[in-house]
Amino acid sequence: MIPLAGDEITESVAHKYLVDFKTAEKIKIKASGTKKIVSFMDAMGIKQHVEFEDVRRTMKAAKENLAREIAEKIRDMNGGVATNAVFIVGGGGQVNGFEKALADELDIPRERVAIRGEDVLEFVITEDEDFSKSPEYVTPVGICLTGLYNNRHDFVEVFLNDETIKIFNTNRLTVMDVVALKGIDPKDFIGRRGKALSYRLNGENHVLKGEMGTPARIYVNNKEGSLSTHVKVHDYINLIPAKDGKTPEVSVKDVIGKNEVTVNGDRKLVELKTCINSVTKSPLTTIRDGDDILVDYPEIGPVLDGFSIECNRIFVNEEEVDRGYVLKPGDTVQTFYDEDFKQDEDFMRDEDYMQDEDSLMEEDSVKYENNEISVLNKQDSNPDAPFKVLVNDQLIEMSGKDEYSFIDILSIMNLTEARLGENWLQ
Repeated sequence: MIPLAGDEITESVAHKYLVDFKTAEKIKIKASGTKKIVSFMDAMGIKQHVEFEDVRRTMKAAKENLAREIAEKIRDMNGGVATNAVFIVGGGGQVNGFEKALADELDIPRERVAIRGEDVLEFVITEDEDFSKSPEYVTPVGICLTGLYNNRHDFVEVFLNDETIKIFNTNRLTVMDVVALKGIDPKDFIGRRGKALSYRLNGENHVLKGEMGTPARIYVNNKEGSLSTHVKVHDYINLIPAKDGKTPEVSVKDVIGKNEVTVNGDRKLVELKTCINSVTKSPLTTIRDGDDILVDYPEIGPVLDGFSIECNRIFVNEEEVDRGYVLKPGDTVQTFYDEDFKQDEDFMRDEDYMQDEDSLMEEDSVKYENNEISVLNKQDSNPDAPFKVLVNDQLIEMSGKDEYSFIDILSIMNLTEARLGENWLQ
C-alpha cells in the first residue's frame, strides 16, 4: 500500500482552478477525453473555459509522482525488480497518460500496462440499469468481496431442516453446536419407552411393558450422522425427532388368547363370560391400567351338549375327565361313546337288577354285552329242588339253596374277570 491515489491528481486540479473536489473530479475526467475545451464555474462564481492541454499539464506532476510511488512499491514487493506486466484498476488509472508514465517508471513496454474494468466485473449484477462496469468500480467491488470472504471465516451458514442457521465458526463445529444454538434439548433425541399396563386376570397380577421409543435420526448432506458429526459452511442437516413408545393397547381377548378348543379334530368357539371391575363386558373390551378382570370358563358337559355331541367318555389333552371339567382355551377334547362302558355302568346302578342282599328272584333277568342271563322260575319251594337258569342261550341247572346270587351263577359257569371285564366287576 502507498499513501497516494487518484485523489492526489484531483486535488491538484482543484487547487489550480479554485473549484471544489467534485468539480475538480469532473474536470479530470473530461480532460482524459477527446474534447479540446472544458467549461466550469469556479468558487468565485466566474465561468471558466480551459483547454484540455492546460489541465493535463496541471495533472502531470501529480500523475508522474503517483506513477513513481507505485513503481517503487511494485519493485519492493517483487524482490527489487519490476514485474512483467501491470493491470490498473480504479478511477485514477484512467487519467490520460498514466499507463505510459507507469510503464516508463518500471522500464517495461507500454503494452504491458493495461486498464482492467468490464472484463473483471462480468459477473457483477446490479439493479441500476445505468451502472457502468468501468475501472473505478473494480476497487469498491473488490473491497466488498474481500469483506464477504473474510466474514466467512468468522461465521458460517448451515441449514437445519430447511432453516438457515448462521453460527460462529470455531473450525470444530458439530451437529450438537447447531442444535444447541436452536435451543433443542439433547434429551429430546432419545425416544422414551411407553408407560406399562398393569392389570389382574383371575386373581393374578400381570404387567405389559410399554413400547420401545424410536431415537432421533440425523442426516448431514443426506448421509446418516450423529450429534458429533462435523459440519462446515452450507452443510444441510436433516433432523427427524425422536418418538416416544406407546402404552400397550390390548383387549381381554388378546391376553387370554382365542376362546377356541378342539373337539374331535374340529375347532370350536366357546362362549366365555368376561367381567371387568365386576361389570360384564365383551372380550373385545380394551384393558385399562389397574383393571381387575375375571374370565369364567365353562364346564365341558354343557359345552358338548351345546354342540349336540353324545358321549359317555371324555378325554381332554389325552387325560380322561368328567362332565364337570372346566375348559380352557386351547384344550384338545376327544369324546367316545363306549357302549360297553355305558351298559356296564347302567347295570351296576340299576336297582331293578341289583336287589337287596344281591339276590336273584324268580323271573329276574339281566343283560351283559348283548347277552341275556335269565333266572327261570323255580319248580317248587324246596331248597333242594334243582332249577334251571338260561345264560347266553345255555341252560344251567342250579340246586341246593333257597336263594341264589349272581355270583353263584358265575361260579357255576367259571366266568373270569378277564372275560367279563374289569369295569363290569367293579
